[in-house]
Amino acid sequence: MSSAIICSRPAADFLTKELQLQLMWQHHQHQQQQHQQHLFNASSESGWNLNSTTIRDKLMFWELPKHLHFAEVYLHYIKANISAFICIDSDVCIFNVDINKRRCPKGCSCHLSRTEMRFEVYCDRSGVDIPELPIPITGSAALYFINKNLTRLPNSTLYGYSNIRELHLANNKLTSIKVEQLPDNLTYLDFRNNSLQSFEDEVLEYLTRRAGKLAMKLSGNPWKCDCDALKMLRFVVDNSNNITDRDQLKCHEGNIELSMLMVKTDVCTNRSYFKFLTGLLFGLVVMILIYFYFKQSILLWLYERNLCRSEPKADIQLKIDGFVAFSHVDLQLVPEYVEKLERGPRQYRLCFYQRDWQIGESIPACILSSIKDSKRVIILMTNNFINSSWGLFEFRTAIKATSMHRDKRLIVILYPDVDLDGLDCELKLYMKYNTYLRRDDPQFWSKLMFAMPHRPIHCTTEETQA
Repeated sequence: MSSAIICSRPAADFLTKELQLQLMWQHHQHQQQQHQQHLFNASSESGWNLNSTTIRDKLMFWELPKHLHFAEVYLHYIKANISAFICIDSDVCIFNVDINKRRCPKGCSCHLSRTEMRFEVYCDRSGVDIPELPIPITGSAALYFINKNLTRLPNSTLYGYSNIRELHLANNKLTSIKVEQLPDNLTYLDFRNNSLQSFEDEVLEYLTRRAGKLAMKLSGNPWKCDCDALKMLRFVVDNSNNITDRDQLKCHEGNIELSMLMVKTDVCTNRSYFKFLTGLLFGLVVMILIYFYFKQSILLWLYERNLCRSEPKADIQLKIDGFVAFSHVDLQLVPEYVEKLERGPRQYRLCFYQRDWQIGESIPACILSSIKDSKRVIILMTNNFINSSWGLFEFRTAIKATSMHRDKRLIVILYPDVDLDGLDCELKLYMKYNTYLRRDDPQFWSKLMFAMPHRPIHCTTEETQA
């Protein structure tokens, strides 16, 4: 396939006879053998005998009937999907139709440069999109889109767009480029004076693969200088030989304009390391704050799973884990503590007056002895306990004992609807400035277990065998 030459009569009148013959002969020399055969067949149908001698010696452009007949012969090839051009001089041919009978888009001009064998499309459209483009049968294709309103590129699937080798898109409004918008075999790319700030990683990979085959112009865009554009900055430095306007490339960091070739990308490595350390420190601070805010819940969770025993080893060994102090009116409250603490997984040893005190001994002596031999004093704070003189005596004695021995601890369990106004000033102050357990707390048993002496969970015989 090849392009046809169709000269109009005004053009023929303008050319000299010698130039006309030269153009005809040069054109004929470039025809392929297949083309010659088709021409011979077409001319035979019209009654012409078109051999080389006839073309050189007889067929002249100013012979109007023969000239028109020659055009009719070549128009036969247009019907066979062969591109046609109208050549107005020895170099430039105006495009007519492409191989699929498509014409030059509205608002664009198309022509072929014969010396460079380059098909050029100049668009000065009022729209903002690149139209479907004609496909040349030979040579490279270049697109000049100069309307200054282009905001996006089409996908390479657009008709004729994938055949483009040169993209001249300076002075437009492009803000981003995607790799699927770039023809595969670009050799020239002009993005000057657009609104580009950076290229996506896929675009940079594409441009890097085309290194050595692709010349670029990228100046006049508001490129970024920050570390988010690190790959773009490194691309410019590594491919500066392919960027013809590299000395005019500027980038912006805030209000500061810098040469993209002078930006030190190693600063970003230090900044990244600093950001990492800052993030790590911030994370540690957050974790510490969370730990202290949820410390008790975390420790309870770990202790329940036998993963944490935070209590220091006692200086003295005491026989009783907990002395339960309560009013005799509240005796019905004691069995649940026996069930949970003594018969539970940690098997604490408890002491309470009904079961463990010797009959006949004085009550004050039994109270003092029980508190002395116990690691924990558990007070069941009810209204009955507050109204009991022996209960208040046990409360004061326990406060004194725990203040003198750091291995002892007082655990006050406050039951609902207790009126603390029945306490004297000393005991009120203790309740005000010391922590205690509420019996209606959803985590009551977990917190009580954690407040007891820490010891490992004891496995039963059945659990051991299992």
